[in-house]
Amino acid sequence: MNDKSTTDAFINTVGIDYINANGNKFFNEIYNIEKGNIQATPRSLFELKVYAFVQHCQNFNFAKADSCEYDLKFLVRNFNITESRIARKYITNGEYSEIVKIVRSVKF
Repeated sequence: MNDKSTTDAFINTVGIDYINANGNKFFNEIYNIEKGNIQATPRSLFELKVYAFVQHCQNFNFAKADSCEYDLKFLVRNFNITESRIARKYITNGEYSEIVKIVRSVKF
């Protein structure tokens, strides 16, 4: 969503958490790519999972990071997406090197 009334990156309602494009430059890029689509593309899902993996690692939430890693491997294996074009701009080289390791670990 793109709620112009707030710059909060996340908007929480009962049972649903929304990502606010107005609150984060990375989310804004994804929003602008996907605007008008009914479903997110595999490319955008990959970018979101890259970003989420890094965030979860930074927050020491390794169970969620493991879940993102699983999803990243699925996207690599099934859609042959092997690099980030967007999330890479918002994470450090060291963080991205962890994504590269995940991608390279995928067995076909």
